Amino acid sequence: MEHQNCRCELLAQSPLGHVTACPGCGQVHLTLQHMTLRFEVDAFRAMAAMLEQALCRMDHTMPATLPEEQRAGRSVH
Repeated sequence: MEHQNCRCELLAQSPLGHVTACPGCGQVHLTLQHMTLRFEVDAFRAMAAMLEQALCRMDHTMPATLPEEQRAGRSVH
């Protein structure tokens, strides 16, 4: 489906970029600076799960990269 007439809804944003969902075309858009990646919903969920797994493993193998709050045993969520 074409994306031209869709109305995207903002799901999340940060200084890195933002994530929007397009109910009209059924895509999730990940924008990082000047680049936008379009995903089918299932593909975006799979990518998010993969990134979560990578973060978990990174936190165990590279604890020095954790924010100070997590290293001190406090949760940042």
